[in-house]
Amino acid sequence: MLFINNKKGFTLIEVLTSMLLLVLLTISLYAVVVSSNIWISKAGKSTRAITLANSIIEDIKANSYNIPVGVYNRIMIYESIGKNGLGLSTNYSDEKWGNYDISITINEASMANTSANNLLEVIVKVSWEEDSINYEEKLISIIARR
Repeated sequence: MLFINNKKGFTLIEVLTSMLLLVLLTISLYAVVVSSNIWISKAGKSTRAITLANSIIEDIKANSYNIPVGVYNRIMIYESIGKNGLGLSTNYSDEKWGNYDISITINEASMANTSANNLLEVIVKVSWEEDSINYEEKLISIIARR
């Protein structure tokens, strides 16, 4: 005699297997999202540091007529705002830019076979610490005294 099975649906093994696959897929996607968020956060801080360094270089370029050669840290930068020091007009404070350490080095630029003596090499280093790891971004520009 022929038995016809009219039952429709999935067996318990099929349901458990599909649930296991969905759980594995969800866990792997979660790991990708978490690591992506970490990298996006680090990229954002790096972008902010580069923007800060660029802003400082542009501020120095705008006031390049009376810039003394030397090395400046963040405290010296604050003291020179509005004075004849670096000629910076903006307060690069923690509230706006975050907790970055700024170092500016200004040297007389020496170009081979060049008689121009009004060129300055400006190096702006912006560093920060995250998860006990030190990060640093550095921008270098050659500017002319006006």
